[in-house]
Amino acid sequence: MNKPRKPNRVYILASQFCKLIGREIEPMDLAHAKSVLKEYPEQAIMGCVSAMLNGLLGADVPENVNRMAVVRWGDPPFIQRWFSYLKEPPPIYMEESYRQWAEYVAQYSGKQNEKE
Repeated sequence: MNKPRKPNRVYILASQFCKLIGREIEPMDLAHAKSVLKEYPEQAIMGCVSAMLNGLLGADVPENVNRMAVVRWGDPPFIQRWFSYLKEPPPIYMEESYRQWAEYVAQYSGKQNEKE
């Protein structure tokens, strides 16, 4: 009897990333996903990319986020900005920003082990 195969984390992350940015998966996406997954959990990567696309991680976000490796770029790296964003909510009186932050925390915080 054959064991059921585990889902391929690399392929799943690459396909989620491509769906988020609106294009078909390419072989290079798999290589980037494999590399980034060695350092960070899936939820952190996807949360960071989503926040970048929505302009939440600073003004120096590249216009065309087309590779997953972009989470490592910047000073400080965008992934570190993402972890800081999750840890520090905006003031409650900034209702829309706070609501957006709460949605990101609910969707992407999960069980992340931040690697520094």
